Amino acid sequence: MSAWPNKLGVKSDAGFEVQFTGRFDAEYREAGKVISIHVESGIHDDGAPCVIVNPDAFSGIKTVVASGPS
Repeated sequence: MSAWPNKLGVKSDAGFEVQFTGRFDAEYREAGKVISIHVESGIHDDGAPCVIVNPDAFSGIKTVVASGPS
């Protein structure tokens, strides 16, 4: 099940949220982590609206591992 907290985002009961932050930008949020990606609006083959995400949107992602006190 999903909820629409506003016109620009959706929050899933599975624990993630997607929010449009600009005309071509969206944020995916889950477990306290956020990723910003470039997106474009599109139309699916069946005529339904969709979001197009270029696979290159994930090419610059770096993983940061936080270490505890030493």
